[in-house]
Amino acid sequence: MGEKWLRVLSEQLHPTLGLEMECLDCGIIWPLRRDACRACGGRLEEVDWEMVNHWIWRAIRVDPRILARVKADYEGRFSQDLRQFIPGQLFSGKFEWLNSKWKEARAPRGRPYGIYKHMTVFRLVDEKIFVRSMIKEEHDSAAKRKLKAYLHEIELALGDKFWDSNKDNSRFDLRHVGDVYRWGKRYMEDVKFRLSGERPGQRGAKRKIR
Repeated sequence: MGEKWLRVLSEQLHPTLGLEMECLDCGIIWPLRRDACRACGGRLEEVDWEMVNHWIWRAIRVDPRILARVKADYEGRFSQDLRQFIPGQLFSGKFEWLNSKWKEARAPRGRPYGIYKHMTVFRLVDEKIFVRSMIKEEHDSAAKRKLKAYLHEIELALGDKFWDSNKDNSRFDLRHVGDVYRWGKRYMEDVKFRLSGERPGQRGAKRKIR
């Protein structure tokens, strides 16, 4: 619970910390009291910010690496050029105590993971699928040639952004790219999945969320 709410706070930098409702089905946070979620019709429950604060404190005490993971994912949402503009003080009110711990958190071990890079791959694959469907439906030969040229540009960009370094660098790992695409769709559409912190290629592996 603590890691999930730490991700909520990092996404929603200026929460009111007043009356806010969480959908128990899809996980969306709404700023107004309603009988049901406007997105999925699920049951809403008022957020208890005191309990949220306790859950985060307890989770970090049990596993200090949580901060490093969430911070890396937060910073990974930005391109390298934009990271210099990331605000230093993310948390306010009863969560101000997190700012110093957030600042001290170092990058987690292992291969760097950047959501921005993976979302770029997702968008390129999504566009590639769309352009291919347009080529199938296009009957004008000149327009079809232009679409094929544009498709080639997308494939070059995709190969430049993501390839399998263990093989020929001119070819990207199609299986991993497929994983990234499926992950991207769920990341965009499923709030609970996004807050779980699951990585592309984990194939639904359940990691204990504290």
